[in-house]
Amino acid sequence: MEASELSAKATLKETQDFNRRSSFENRFALLLAQHDHYHHQVCDYIDMGRNNVVNKDDDAFNYKVRKEVVEFFKTDYFAESLQPCLDFLTGHEIISRYMRTLYHLLKFVHNEFYFKGGELECLERMKGYTSPIRSSIRNDVLCMIAVNALNVDKDNAKNSGYPRYQRLLHLFDFFEHAVFFSPFEPNIFGDDDFEKKVQDLIVDKKSKYIHNIVNVNNKVKIFKEPDLRFFSPVIICLLTYDNPMKTTTEIALSNLYGRVSNTFGRQVSEFINLYTKSVTIINDIREWNYQESTDGDILNVTPEIIAQFRMDSEGKRRKPFKDYRFIAPEYLNLSDKYLDGESLHYHFEMVLRYESLYKEYQECGDIDRFIESRTQGYKAHLKDFYSQIKIYCTL
Repeated sequence: MEASELSAKATLKETQDFNRRSSFENRFALLLAQHDHYHHQVCDYIDMGRNNVVNKDDDAFNYKVRKEVVEFFKTDYFAESLQPCLDFLTGHEIISRYMRTLYHLLKFVHNEFYFKGGELECLERMKGYTSPIRSSIRNDVLCMIAVNALNVDKDNAKNSGYPRYQRLLHLFDFFEHAVFFSPFEPNIFGDDDFEKKVQDLIVDKKSKYIHNIVNVNNKVKIFKEPDLRFFSPVIICLLTYDNPMKTTTEIALSNLYGRVSNTFGRQVSEFINLYTKSVTIINDIREWNYQESTDGDILNVTPEIIAQFRMDSEGKRRKPFKDYRFIAPEYLNLSDKYLDGESLHYHFEMVLRYESLYKEYQECGDIDRFIESRTQGYKAHLKDFYSQIKIYCTL
């Protein structure tokens, strides 16, 4: 009787397990079909925007779609704020419906799974259902999913389930094959390119570091090293989710300042030389003479004239002496014996522009120590950035 009772219980359990699994898989199949339908719609929408498909009856609509898709992937995806991406994705007629469907599908697998064994074994069995879903999603759509799930720091987002959505994506390793850096061409980057590509994005595209330090610097009043701007949705995705480029991105950021420091050091040496040359001329100018015109009287430079040059360099911009001719005394043995007023203005501007840089350089003692001090500043800046982006991760 005991053996018969045990056999009956085992048969009952098998039946219950079979029914539970069948019920789960039937419901899963319905949700999966719904997901595939909406995924197809999102892909069509993206393709319409990328390919600029124009129909004579609705070309205005196609133009709108193309503008939205191009702005998201070419502009908003690399912007210095997450908000433009979230503004676009939140409430979008096609994309939001797809995101909700994917969320409900993953939540269903997690909450209603038929197997009730150990946690790790249960998760591996769940991934038997979620991994094929992930594999069927196009890379550009995966990028949208990842950005959309970063919307976790506002109260309304929390109430709408975004943090749980992101946790499910983490749990099911949803981005283990995603290439965030290249939404449309995920296969064009080899491992050797990853670090350089990430650095190129930050140094060239986002910060324009070399351009700013070489070209823009000559237009500013007070020199300041250009910012290296890390923040963008693509960088946040690379650092927040487990993906093929996560570790490489962290290495790229760690090594980034070493890449630009040589250029910065060369430019600093040039700036210091400009500063010291201009300081020498300004210190000597009180011994110079000047003429209001080439045939005018030769007069002594006065403290008032020097004060006016200094005020002009600080922003007054009157430049009453820009057409004057300034003459160096013979005993200085200068190669440039004559300076016009405009050139002298330049030297006052150089002193103002690089004075604080020169003082910082002097405190360090030499260019190597100066670059090392800036490297330490970069490390602190990077540490602050990592602290800043923690709010976007629900792990």
